[in-house]
Amino acid sequence: MPLRTIATFVALLAACDGPGVEDAGARDSGADAGRDAGHDAGRDAGLDAGHDAGRDAGADAGPRDGGPDDPGWVRLPGLPDECPIERALHPERVWQIRWVPCVDAAGEEIPGCTTTPTRATGIIGAWPDGDDVWLRMIGGDALAVGGRIVGIGHVDGRVTAAWREPMVSTEPGSVHCLVSARAVGGGRATFVVQSSNWADMTRSRAWLYVGTPETIGETTEWVHEFPASFVSRDRLIVGLWISAELIALQASPDGSLYSYRDGEWATLTGRGTVEGLPRGTVIIGDHLLWEAWRSVNDVRLVHARWSEPAALWRDIAPSDTKGFGTDGIDMAWFDVHNRQPDDTYARTELWTAQYRRDIEDVEPRMVRVVDVRSNRPAVGGGWVARRSGDPQRVEVFSLLDGSRRTFVPPRGYVTEEPYYARERDIMIAGAGTEAIRFDPTLLPPDPEP
Repeated sequence: MPLRTIATFVALLAACDGPGVEDAGARDSGADAGRDAGHDAGRDAGLDAGHDAGRDAGADAGPRDGGPDDPGWVRLPGLPDECPIERALHPERVWQIRWVPCVDAAGEEIPGCTTTPTRATGIIGAWPDGDDVWLRMIGGDALAVGGRIVGIGHVDGRVTAAWREPMVSTEPGSVHCLVSARAVGGGRATFVVQSSNWADMTRSRAWLYVGTPETIGETTEWVHEFPASFVSRDRLIVGLWISAELIALQASPDGSLYSYRDGEWATLTGRGTVEGLPRGTVIIGDHLLWEAWRSVNDVRLVHARWSEPAALWRDIAPSDTKGFGTDGIDMAWFDVHNRQPDDTYARTELWTAQYRRDIEDVEPRMVRVVDVRSNRPAVGGGWVARRSGDPQRVEVFSLLDGSRRTFVPPRGYVTEEPYYARERDIMIAGAGTEAIRFDPTLLPPDPEP
């Protein structure tokens, strides 16, 4: 594999599997001008091509081969010999998910707060789905013997899937084989295996698998094979979303967005469609919604229903809209106005509307003016939750009345934007790789100036 290509894959491993890194500090309202241009489709439910190698090592995948705790690795059948992806017969032996009460600096339990007890949990994201919350799991090291391990777990402690990839080779003409994306939604689960053959790109392929969250780890037959023309040199399937009715995927580096149903594909971006790099993609039934980034200062909201072309539904030029999210009940976003030379905005507004499939009929309303915005907040349960820095904390805004609540994590660190928000449950990443869950209804509203 050429050195430039190795660097490309390592960069993907460092940036894609987990949530985004927008809003790193106090200047969140516009701090990440470079990254704003389209870095992090990761949190968009699925830029999954790998998470950073350092964090992978910290989230040790657990038992080694052999012994009573052996996960029972077996080859995923039907793949080329040069793509030896393995699945665990006993994925519950790979990760152990458990929760303990949070404690403050004085050793007192924090009401409504639980955390994972060790760095080895491996949680790097989540998919809320009805009454369930499914977890994005990772472990191992893509650049070490044993390779990277990715999987799917549940907040109740179950682990239903684990896949092990071969170690990334640095040899010229090697084959890079990985689980490039995975997703849960609408009572279904999906993953993509991709094989990039650098000696003969005509032999590169990718395969789409579909099951339920409970059975996806046992799924061995793909539903679609992507030809070499789709997964050409440097092109990787990194974004994946699923509902009960539809599957969508995104390819890197061009950011093209596609939808799939019942063996049929539709192209949603590119020439002749709404211009702009898709980010913040959400899928509700047969309806996709996303942000279209034409530039850092030109972001609009776009949607597409199955069998219909993509169309704009919110354009406030010369201002723009960022941080869109929805749980299928409420939608929320930030309207930002008059970008300043220091990358802040003169005015940032939090807006909301009830979700409707006939999105042309929505009635947006402004919730409140805020100090800063987030490019990737968690929206759900009537809340918008975002990471804030200096000091590190989570700000939670009520979409009902605009009140703000503040959660300060037990160890003082919030390393990512919140993974999800529900009425009585918000999950964040704390120090290391531990996950923290807290109940926003137990937080008192902040005093307003």
